[in-house]
Amino acid sequence: MSDIKTRADSLRIYHTGAASDGAVQADQTLSLGGYRAGDEAQPNDLAIGDAVFGVVIASAAMTAGAAILAAPTTGTIALKRPGGTAYGPAVTIADGETKVIESDTPGQFIRATRSSAVDLAGASSLAVTLRRNNVYGMSDVPDASATSGSTTYRAIILKNESLLNVTSVILSLSGGSGYAAGADPAGVLAAGSPIQTIPNENTAPVGVFFEPGTLFQVPIATTITPGKLIGLWFKRVVAPGAVAKAAASVTGVLYFATGGTTFGINFGGVHRIENAALAGYVAWVGVNAAPDLSNAPDVTSTALPMALAVTPPLTGTADLYVVARQ
Repeated sequence: MSDIKTRADSLRIYHTGAASDGAVQADQTLSLGGYRAGDEAQPNDLAIGDAVFGVVIASAAMTAGAAILAAPTTGTIALKRPGGTAYGPAVTIADGETKVIESDTPGQFIRATRSSAVDLAGASSLAVTLRRNNVYGMSDVPDASATSGSTTYRAIILKNESLLNVTSVILSLSGGSGYAAGADPAGVLAAGSPIQTIPNENTAPVGVFFEPGTLFQVPIATTITPGKLIGLWFKRVVAPGAVAKAAASVTGVLYFATGGTTFGINFGGVHRIENAALAGYVAWVGVNAAPDLSNAPDVTSTALPMALAVTPPLTGTADLYVVARQ
């Protein structure tokens, strides 16, 4: 159950806009359809505390919050998801191997590689946050677009990397007003096939029926057989006169079934909405974990320096993580 490209790792999410199938393309602003990139559209950002020595995390799909990766024995690792009360199954991992480490909720997992033969030990704190300006959150909204309003689009490709069918692929957007999604009208395609391309981020793709996932579950595909892929488009509408926000976010869950189990992959992104008249500085503070940038900032200021109020712990010490942005 821990092998890569199985279970929750069966359906991988990729950027588009590559020169050919699988070519390098990690820029979300260029993810406007065409060929599948070799670069995955990562569901979350991950800040790692004192790491379990010899374990490198390649990808994480979890809800925002604090997770823990621990080594129950010298040759196994296990994951506790944010908000979880128990670890998922311990996974045996040898030097050089890459494995899927599931939490007690199989759709919340990491993909990790062991990079040393030294015995595994200890635990690592994993601060899972929404990634800023990724393919889901898209780019920041400049002042002019916030005033006049704007509509932008992005495309990703879902590819069945497993040896089993992936079925009942459905998208639900659980946060982010103004967002909608829809499957590319070409449907399920053979491996290596491109989807349609748009010339710029403001041009609508042809034939895509966008549904507001906050109201409905968006059907993507009934069945994706091994090796095949399908395009998925996101649409973001910013209404004229949009209020300035330091962290406007969208979150969602990609559901699918394979091998008799249904999985829900959490993803999301953050962008800013600018108002030039309100230009200044913001900061987020996290105690013993990276701050969640999808929350409102803890401090705002029109100029630097700005003061941060910190409450010292009653006993012992605490690590403070501060993120400041203009």
